[in-house]
Amino acid sequence: MQNKIGAVAYIVVFVVLLILVLLGRQVIIRVEVKIPPVEIETTSQTEPLSTPELSRLPPTLTKAPPLEILYKTPISTRPDPVAAVITYWKNVSSGQYKTAWEGLSSDFQCRRHDCNYSDYLQAYQAMRVCSISTSNVRLIDQDERSAMVAAHLVYRAGLSCVRSEYDFEIRLVYNADRNIWLYDGTPKVIRK
Repeated sequence: MQNKIGAVAYIVVFVVLLILVLLGRQVIIRVEVKIPPVEIETTSQTEPLSTPELSRLPPTLTKAPPLEILYKTPISTRPDPVAAVITYWKNVSSGQYKTAWEGLSSDFQCRRHDCNYSDYLQAYQAMRVCSISTSNVRLIDQDERSAMVAAHLVYRAGLSCVRSEYDFEIRLVYNADRNIWLYDGTPKVIRK
């Protein structure tokens, strides 16, 4: 019975470790090895054992020092938040508004455009976007659920494609179901 309980405990530990690894956690495993004491048979011999015979005797160690194993989790397969920003603005610049809309979090879509794609589309059509280019796009901060990215954007809009430049900080959230970074807030203008 005790062997079955021990086997179940090992399986539970294995499953928990597997889940942590799949979630991208770094796992430290501490193993304590217990070796039962070894009994040495004594004989009535009065002559001491020779050195080769002593080396064949099993060790009398009763407890080994803890063994720590550091398991490095594999490199994350999450996409790069910087690439998400570049892709979003390329989609807007090329008129791929539906694809760009899908790059926004549902919270942002609802806060800014009342969950209405037509409202989003009309806003860009009213701007008469000729082109938008990005440069100096860089990651400022990132954790498991969000990222902050800075970017320099050059807008050309209006009937005569008037140029305007902005430095933005853009907040993104990670959507694990789609494995994608999504815009989650109006870009904060740092410098015009």
